Amino acid sequence: GRLPSADAVSGREGVWSGIDYRGTPVLASARRVPDSPWYLIAKMDAAEIEAPIQQRSELVAIVLLLSVLAAGPAIGLLWYAQRSRLRTVRRESEAARQALVEHFGYLSRYANDIILLEDRSGRIVEANDRAEQAYGFDRGELLALNVRDLHEPSSLAGFDPRWKAAESPDGIIYETLHRRKDGSTFPVEVSARVIEVEGAGFHQSII
Repeated sequence: GRLPSADAVSGREGVWSGIDYRGTPVLASARRVPDSPWYLIAKMDAAEIEAPIQQRSELVAIVLLLSVLAAGPAIGLLWYAQRSRLRTVRRESEAARQALVEHFGYLSRYANDIILLEDRSGRIVEANDRAEQAYGFDRGELLALNVRDLHEPSSLAGFDPRWKAAESPDGIIYETLHRRKDGSTFPVEVSARVIEVEGAGFHQSII
């Protein structure tokens, strides 16, 4: 860049950046003194002008760094809370499952009737030993079925009204056809009602 004084000598007014006699980058302003041939030149080292900008940039960087560091514990607390909630849900699920097992424990040992417990969608969630013997499914297979799967297909036409009627205070007793694993069918009498286990409603079928 040229010397700011050179612009003044050439009769120019304004603000320029350039190199002064020390070889230092400067920002200079030249203004003509009224009613005289003189010019007034004011200059400042560019480094002095840029210093506050640099300091502000460093301050912003520090603030951002501190924000990231401060967010670290918050993220950790959020992760810990999420894990705690997950553990709580698992404990509650296991407690509900254990309650079902205990509820059906004595039935599995002593009942001669088929006894099933289904959730509100009809999925079988518990079955006694007699159910395994009668249908020919092992326990794992039974718990993978919906109670509708145990009905002979032609008997499913009246299933939904009966399922709804089981939710009445007295439940419902009806006759229908059920199907074994091998495809053979047999007539059954079903006593169905809704019971509450650990605060949740389930359909209980005594067959």
